[in-house]
Amino acid sequence: MANNPHYGTTARANMLDEINTELGADSLFILYAGVQPADASAAVTAGNVSVARLLMTAGDGSAFSAAGQTAGSMTAAAITSDSSAVGGSANWFSIEASAGTGTTRKADGEVGTSASDLNLNSQTITPGATVAITAFTVTIAA
Repeated sequence: MANNPHYGTTARANMLDEINTELGADSLFILYAGVQPADASAAVTAGNVSVARLLMTAGDGSAFSAAGQTAGSMTAAAITSDSSAVGGSANWFSIEASAGTGTTRKADGEVGTSASDLNLNSQTITPGATVAITAFTVTIAA
């Protein structure tokens, strides 16, 4: 059976708006070593270690800009670099509400160097290194 969902413009905008609302102000982009959980509602297990934590915030207090939501995508506002990363192998990421406890995850994805949900120049993060994410967009296909 094929998996080929389609969503209307208003539905896509509403889904993106809900994600942005749930994240709220001062959200976190967390890079993890270990195995990505089955979905963003599943618990982060002990083998998953946070290797870098980057703050996301916009002037209006949201993680993503509202602009573009009618086109089915939203772009992260400012993502502040982590200038003192714990280090390790970044295998997956989570976007979480500001608590950053692993229990407030709203979205997860794969980290790689190409063709991944988040592409970094290297998945190996040196302890104490500065980690930067220059751009990130969430898209819901039409």
